[in-house]
Amino acid sequence: MNLTCQKHLFQLSDDGHYLNCAYKAPLLRSSEYAAIEALERGRNPNRITTKDFFDQSELVRQEFGLIINSPAKNIAIISSTSYGFASLLLNVKGKPNGNAITIGDEFPSGYFALKKWCLSEDQEFTVVASNPNLSQQGKDWNERLLAAINDSTSVVLMSSIHWSTGLKYDLEAIGAKCRAVGAKFLIDGAQTIGALPLDVKQCNIDGLVCASYKCLFGAYSMCLMYVHEDFFDGIPLEEAWMNREAAQDFSRLSEYNDNYQEGAFRYNVGQTSNFILTPLVLSSLKQINSWGVSNIQSYCKDLALPFMHEMKSKGFTFEEEPYLCYHLFSIKIGDSRVAQMTALLKERKLHISIRGEYLRISLNVFNDASDLEVLADSLIQMTAQKV
Repeated sequence: MNLTCQKHLFQLSDDGHYLNCAYKAPLLRSSEYAAIEALERGRNPNRITTKDFFDQSELVRQEFGLIINSPAKNIAIISSTSYGFASLLLNVKGKPNGNAITIGDEFPSGYFALKKWCLSEDQEFTVVASNPNLSQQGKDWNERLLAAINDSTSVVLMSSIHWSTGLKYDLEAIGAKCRAVGAKFLIDGAQTIGALPLDVKQCNIDGLVCASYKCLFGAYSMCLMYVHEDFFDGIPLEEAWMNREAAQDFSRLSEYNDNYQEGAFRYNVGQTSNFILTPLVLSSLKQINSWGVSNIQSYCKDLALPFMHEMKSKGFTFEEEPYLCYHLFSIKIGDSRVAQMTALLKERKLHISIRGEYLRISLNVFNDASDLEVLADSLIQMTAQKV
């Protein structure tokens, strides 16, 4: 399937260029309508049946499972990345004199969750940073990360790509090394899941959390979590009533059942049904599966390659395969040009995030070549001006 621009399925303004899906994705029209319909149904609660508390959530699990190659029973619906990592780490025991590893400049949700766990489990907290002297860091960073994982490693917690630059990690190799030494492999997939193919089984991932409001075109405050079967008997953060067996029989809820429902269900956040956000997220997941994640990445690649070729001719550098993503990549502009670039972005109505000294460019199916042409002109203008 060769995708064409899908901007017509969104309600993005024509006044500007949105290259910032890594910040927050725009809503699909279909998802917006699903949420509006859910709001309207809430006017009359008698229209909400017992089945409605469970059925749409199950469909969300199924659709998300298709994206990451997981059965629905391994999927939990949670509220945030931090909630997911807290749930996972609650069920991980550190090795004697062990260590835990994360990557340099990791997103705070993962960094602080792992740091807190290390204190409670008396583990060495190890941060494997990039080499700032290299213009292309992917190969070296991946090699040093793999070398850091050893028989004493209890946990490796990291993003699937670097959240601020888009640098890609070899998750399959890292997952294999974790499995070989008996370390849990925990992933933040917010910046890839839905735009870059990822197979949790192939990568030996033990736990994956994914906020839905980025590449999944979902909603803020709804997050999806995959857990390996090893976590099926774990302890959840909270004792939500819906997570117990026989919860579907409202007439017997006070006949307290100590058994959790099957699989990852015990990790669901309270009020999982979320009658407004669940239809929105479900609509978005269905659309992604209709497009196909590999087709989304291919579409972004077709947009990005001509832009990258032109920028390389102007002296800019990018990571090389296999450490390059096409839906999220960065250009190093340097600290001295951040203010200048910020002004140019505003002038050209380019909606892009600056993270540190990097311009983070994040594409998706609502973008077309004109968006990158305006960006290219702006970068050329920036380099022509004196700082």
